[in-house]
Amino acid sequence: SCSFHFQPAVGKYSGFDHVHWWVGNARMVAEWYVARMGFTPVAYSGLETGSRNVATHVVAQGTIRFAFSSPLLPDSGPVLGQSMGEHQAFHGDGVKDVAFAVDDCRAIYAEAVKRGAVSVREPEEL
Repeated sequence: SCSFHFQPAVGKYSGFDHVHWWVGNARMVAEWYVARMGFTPVAYSGLETGSRNVATHVVAQGTIRFAFSSPLLPDSGPVLGQSMGEHQAFHGDGVKDVAFAVDDCRAIYAEAVKRGAVSVREPEEL
């Protein structure tokens, strides 16, 4: 087994928060994870909640959270800096974003950009 004991200069990483997938049919994929893999539905955003461009279904199992999103229109507008429909047509289903659980998001973001990371967008409180 391999173990790393690296302490970052700024902030503390405590694990993964969620993995965000862009898929052709978010509802179908989420239902498959619930029926076949034992996940539980925990959140939804779509037409019924006021989202006119993207439907997202979130499922969880223990500390594992997956968010599955799909465009409601072919040109759903930019999401995470990119057209979801174009990305889906070119790449198909796949992971778009991996979110980490950290104690100081703004400081870690600033340090990452300082070290050469390319920012998609600055951290924001939801």
